[in-house]
This record gives sequence, C-alpha cells and structure tokens, in this order.
Amino acid sequence: MRFVQIIRLKTVGLYIFACILLWLLCLPQDLLARPGPELALLMGVVLPWFSGPMGARIAVMWRTSGASKGQLWFWLLVSNLLGVGVVLVLSLAFSLVRKPCGIAQGTLFILLGPTIGVFYTSLWGAFFGITLSSFFSSILSLIIPLISFCWAAYLFWSTPAIQFYSHVFGYFPGTLYDTDVSVELSFVWLRLITLLWTIGLIILISTWDHRSFWKVAIVLLFWTSAITGEWYGDELGLWSSVKAIEQNLGQRLEGERCTAILPRELPKKRAERWLEDCDFRIEQIEKSMRVSFSGRIQAFFFRNHQEKKRFMGASHTYIAKPWRREVYLQLSSWPHPVLRHEIVHVVAGAIASGPFRVAGRWGGIWPSPGIIEGVAVALAWDSIDGMTPHQWARALLEIGRTPTISKVEGIAFLLEPPSRAYTANGSFVRWIIESRGIEAIHKLYRSGSYEEALGIPVQQAEKEWREFLRTVPLPSHAIPMAQLRFEKPALFGQVCPHAIASIEAELSSAIARGDEEKALDYCNLILSIDPTHLNARINRITLLARLGRFTEAETELDTLIANGAGSAVSRYARERLADMYWRMGQIERTRSLLEMNLELPQTEDDRRQVEVRLHALGLDTEAQKVLRAFFSPDSDETIDAAVQMALLARLIQSQRSTGLAAYLIARQMFHRERFDETLYWIGVARGYGMPLQSIEREAERMEAISLYATDRLIDAENLLKRMREEAREANELGRAVEIEDWLERVHWKIERLRSEQTVGP
Repeated sequence: MRFVQIIRLKTVGLYIFACILLWLLCLPQDLLARPGPELALLMGVVLPWFSGPMGARIAVMWRTSGASKGQLWFWLLVSNLLGVGVVLVLSLAFSLVRKPCGIAQGTLFILLGPTIGVFYTSLWGAFFGITLSSFFSSILSLIIPLISFCWAAYLFWSTPAIQFYSHVFGYFPGTLYDTDVSVELSFVWLRLITLLWTIGLIILISTWDHRSFWKVAIVLLFWTSAITGEWYGDELGLWSSVKAIEQNLGQRLEGERCTAILPRELPKKRAERWLEDCDFRIEQIEKSMRVSFSGRIQAFFFRNHQEKKRFMGASHTYIAKPWRREVYLQLSSWPHPVLRHEIVHVVAGAIASGPFRVAGRWGGIWPSPGIIEGVAVALAWDSIDGMTPHQWARALLEIGRTPTISKVEGIAFLLEPPSRAYTANGSFVRWIIESRGIEAIHKLYRSGSYEEALGIPVQQAEKEWREFLRTVPLPSHAIPMAQLRFEKPALFGQVCPHAIASIEAELSSAIARGDEEKALDYCNLILSIDPTHLNARINRITLLARLGRFTEAETELDTLIANGAGSAVSRYARERLADMYWRMGQIERTRSLLEMNLELPQTEDDRRQVEVRLHALGLDTEAQKVLRAFFSPDSDETIDAAVQMALLARLIQSQRSTGLAAYLIARQMFHRERFDETLYWIGVARGYGMPLQSIEREAERMEAISLYATDRLIDAENLLKRMREEAREANELGRAVEIEDWLERVHWKIERLRSEQTVGP
C-alpha cells in the first residue's frame, strides 16, 4: 500500500482539515494566529481528538496491507507532521508579514506541545488499531485525550496548581492575562517522560505479533521509568502540592482562623503580623457579608512572583481556591494590599453551591468571573491612588471605556483588560449592595445571574448604575490618571505581549546593574515591536539622560507629548528627566521641569514627591547635595539604605532642613516595619517643624498605622477618627475608605485583646 492511499483516508483528511480550519478561525486574532503558547494550547486541546482515530485507522490499514513496520512509522510520522506543519508554516508566515516577534519561543511551544502531543496520541491509536477492530480502536483512541483532560481537572481540584503539563495537550499556563509565559525546564522534563512512554509504546507495537519475555521486560523498563518520573512530578515542576510548598517556604503559623505559610527567613514578629492580618480579614469579610464561615483558611505567602510561578503557575496573578480554602500570594507591603480580595473569594464560598464554591451557572460548573471578581472588589472595598472603585468607574465612564456589564458577566470577562473589568464589575456589585442590600449578593452568588438576584433585566440595572456613577464626585487627577491606568488593552489586544514581557525583564535587569547602553537597546527593541509602548518611551527618556544625551531626551519627551500622551504620562517622563538634570547639577532646568509638573492634576502622593524635590532645590548647596543623593543617587556611587541614613543624619546634625530629614528617616523606618522607630522620628520631625503640609499629612497616616502596629490602640483610634472627619469634610472618598478600614482593624484588635483577657488565667 502506498503513502498516497494513506493520505486519502478520511481520518487523515479530517485531521489535516481540522488543523487548517483551527488556524483560520484564529486568524482574526493576532495573538492566536502567530506561534506562541496560546496557539500551541489550542492545537494541543483540539487536534488529539483527530490524531488518535487517524493513528488507529492507519494501523488498521497497515495490518491488512502487508507493509513493513518501517512504513507504518513513516505513515504515522508524516501524517501527523503534515497537519501540525501546515499550521506552523502558516503561523510563521503570518508573524513574518505582520510583525516578527517571539518567533523562536513561540515555535518551541508548538514543537514541544502539540507536535509531540498529536504524535503521542496517534501512537496510542495505532496500538489500538493493531489489536482491535477499526470501530473499537477509533473509539478507544479518544480515551487518551479524555484521560489527559480529566487528570488536569483532578490536579486543578486537588492541588494548589493552576498551571498544568500534559503528554497530550502540552502546557496550560493557568491564566489568560499573565504575559510572563515561557518554556520552562519543567516542560522539557515532561517531554523526556513522554519520550519514555513513546519508546515503550513503539517497542510494544513493533513486537506485538512476536512478543517475548525480554521484549516485554524492555517495555516495562521504559514505562516504569516514565511512571517514576510522574511520581516525582512535584520535584520536576509538573505539578505541586501543599507539602512541597510548605517545605520550600519553611514557616507555618497557626492563628485563630488562619494558617499562614511563610518564608522561613521572615522574622517571627513580622510573620505574626501577617498572620494577624489574615485573621482580621476573615472576620471582617464574614461580618460585611453576613455569613458564617466554618473552618480555617490557609494563606501561602511566596517570596516573589518567580517562586509562585514555579510552584503553582500564577506569576503576577494572585489566586484563591475557595473549595480548598486556600489563597496564594507573594509578600508585599504590610498589610497585604490583595489579601482581603482573595479571602472574599474563599468566604463567599459559604454562599455558593457546587464543587468549586463559586458563582456561576449549574452550581458554578460554568463560572461567572464577572460576578466572582465583582463581589471580591465590592467587599474588599479599598482606595487606589486616593480614589474608590466607584470613582474609578466614573472616570472610566468619562473616558468612554466602561465595559458593558451584561457582556462581561461570563467568560467574556477574561477577554477584557483586567483593570477595566475588575473596576466596572466591582463598582456595579457595590452599587447593588448599597441600593438593595447584601441579601441581593447572596442571591447573586448562589444563582450566578443578575436577573434572578435583582428581579430586573441586567441592562436596566446597568442603566441605573451608570446614572448613579454620574453623581460620584471626582478629584482633579481622576481623568488623566484613568487614561493612563486603563490605557493598556487586554492580552489579546496587545502587540506581541510575551516577547515584550521577556524583553522588559531583560531591561529591568540591565537597569539594575547600571548598563544604560544595553538597557537603551532593549527599549529600542520594545519600541520596534510596539511604538506606542509608554513605559519603554519613559525609560528611553531616562536612559538617554543618564548617558548625558539630554538633547535627545528632550526631543523624545516633546515627541511623546506631541503624539498625544496624557498629562500623567508626560508628568512621569518629566520627573525622570528632572532627576537626571538634578544629578548633573543643572538646577534651573530641574526646577523648570518640576514646576511644570506641579501645575498638572495628580495624586496626593505624586504631588508630595514634586513638592519635596522643589523644597530641596531651595536649600543650600550642602543640603541639596545630600537630598539629591537620596532622591536621585548617582549610579556610579554606592548609595544604599545605610548611606542614605548617614546622609540624612548629617543634615540633622548640621541643622539643615532637619524636619524634612527626620521625616525621610521615619519613612524609611516605616517601609522596613520598624514602627517604634517610625514614631520616634515623626516626633523628631515635628519638633524641628514639617516644611510642607503634604509631608505632615503623610506623617499622620504613618503615625496612625505605627500606633496600631505597636499596640497603642486607643491613640491610634483617636487619631484615625480625627483623620476620618477631616477626610469627610474635604470629600476625600478614597482617603476616608482607607481610614475606615484601619478603624475596623483597631476595633477588631481591641475586642480581641479584651476577649483574651476575659478567658485568660
């Protein structure tokens, strides 16, 4: 039988047709049409359902043809490669025509993923084809991808992981909007194990008609080696376990409601503070949701996003698994900015039904990410850059980028830019709570339907919500900050996101080691892929200035502004450029750029940064020199925290701008969670006199938090109450929300201490 007869098989034609059709369906979406993890995953999920029956049918025809075993392997290999090869060639051609980027990495994903996966599946089909009839072999060949997907679902259910490796579909990175996706060593280990299964399978097929003890023993040797590799999959990074994560982190603390797993090197006092934060958030969410949550929550705090990616797959994404009562985060500033959000997911599981304890259709089997994340934002109501989610949603409305709630209620939520989708859905759910009560959220989470929860069409509710947003007051910086924050499109709307993410990592590394020339090359490379990339533009301005090429830096800034960059973007660029001028001793140009920025709408934190720099420029030469080294250190000098502290101490000793110097020391102590020292240096700063009102406001915030952290709770409560009244009088909604959260924390701890005293010895 000739190869042309094989090609004419319906199963082969169907497989090749499926390959081409799959790519054509991806063609409208740039990210899916080019080589990369997304296209590789789609191919790995779809094509094995066709390659398995194809392999079975080829084997059946070979069995009756009298052809050699070599011909069988040739037919199987060429048939599989023909389909995958067509997709690879088409996607490469598309990428070369549109914009070549990440081609090598994307091709590697396809080669390690579906190319091997479809051949592996077709081999199993071939094995069934030489042992069973045509019908049964085709049916059984479908079991292989089915088992693979069921195993991935089991791992998702039973382990912390959200990334998965499979001999059939290859690699699933876990989230659709995390750009930090690359071929890891774990993928190579997977394919080495696949090779062991494949070699054993080839030997089994080759010797099926004349089996012997030694041939069977060789097959078992290869398969036993493969099973051993699977057994040690957690160590190879193929899957994860709580035990492996806990052993890696090394510190376990038990609280009243929370178990915290933290890095072993984290000091005990700091670790206990994180545990307390978790305990508080559980009770806070229970109270606000009016639910009773039984059991404990395990909170895993990884050292950094790389470690979290290694053990569970979520790099820059925080994750909760409500059915496991676990949350997974990396260490950040205390209290953790996202812990409350993730705990909402777990506590809300007390309301939901179904195996995953999330909102959605059919008991959460078909989840509704818009409702799930909307409830988390609404219950973990916080302030970002001095604005509440209602205010950010109003700003979204003003710039015309508000997503339609009814369209992003379900899986379409994942295709929206996360910043927009989270903000809009969170504000909408919060509006439901404020207008209809928390009971409506209970109905919403159980049913997974806005209509069932509200009793009206979601379009009508959305219209009422938008009318409400028009009444929400906005600070002056809201619109320009919203234009910057919500500018980035969703992953599928970005240009070569994985390639750019990889280059950005190299850029950060080059900047950290002081290699400005190499960093500038990386900026140029990013801009050659995406000329609108704002961070690359801003970094390029900074790097040109660092290299002394100020004329080019100024031209780049003018070009940025002329191309329509918003005031927030131009402000960041000017601030970076001003720091470089300051470093070079060009005081007047530094002052000119900073004064331009002072006139722009901006957050309180950003304005304080400008005011402090301008204040420093008005001091004598010696004080300027010290503060310049603090705010804009020379890359040719060693200016670490110890040197900065010594420089500030010199300012205090010489009686130059002592209030500012003491405040800056207090701020350094605050960020290092040395709260006793923070309070001391705030007192010193006030004794000398705070030079700016903005500094006094920030010192007041740090003082309130430090009073809480040092258990001076009554003092913290009194200060926070005064700050709350001031914020309300000034209509500072974001600041008031932050203060209210701290007051809840203070009251919780007071009650906790009273309870301990009551039940104590």
